Amino acid sequence: MSVSRKQWAVRAVLVLGVAASTAANILHAQDNPVARAIAAWPPLALLLTVEIIARIPVRRRGLAVARLAATVCVRPAPCRCASSGVP
Repeated sequence: MSVSRKQWAVRAVLVLGVAASTAANILHAQDNPVARAIAAWPPLALLLTVEIIARIPVRRRGLAVARLAATVCVRPAPCRCASSGVP
């Protein structure tokens, strides 16, 4: 499989996952347009962020460090629900 095909396959899987997550969030939200728009936002923001980070060139050392730092900043924080007593 060529690099170009692999890149498209990875993008297709990402878009499919974001579409499924967006649909599930909208279906789970209250029957209100504002609530549904808010529920749809997180997976779309993730897709946009991944696309922006992926487009930072890694050929230059400074930009590669910036890309790594951005990736670390975007990762989800660990859930602390059990330790705080919140169900």
